[in-house]
Amino acid sequence: MKKIRAYVLHSDKMIKRGQPGYKPHQEQAKEYIVLDKHVGLDCKVEINDEALRRDILELCHARDADDKQHMLISLDIPMEGWCRMTLYAFRRDSNIAMHHTVSTFVSDKSELALAWKILDMLMAAQG
Repeated sequence: MKKIRAYVLHSDKMIKRGQPGYKPHQEQAKEYIVLDKHVGLDCKVEINDEALRRDILELCHARDADDKQHMLISLDIPMEGWCRMTLYAFRRDSNIAMHHTVSTFVSDKSELALAWKILDMLMAAQG
């Protein structure tokens, strides 16, 4: 299993549950990509490696997140110097979802340097 899976979700290929062609987790709408070539795309990154999840959550000081459960990162890098990154995970000892915004275009709490550090980790993990 790969440490990460990055993909673009095409809304025009999404099919409602129960309709012909529907696949669980909307697999038919996903186009898998390589992160270093995705500039300009809004993409999702599934983190499948527990050690990588733990490292990312530790960097973000997200102590209430469970590194043993699934984690997803929503990511957009439209140009050099900008990054939008939000982590989605589950809370420790529950199945309650949580999100942690690392960087946005408009937030005064944006952690751009942290977002780029995490992006470097993700690029290294895709190899």
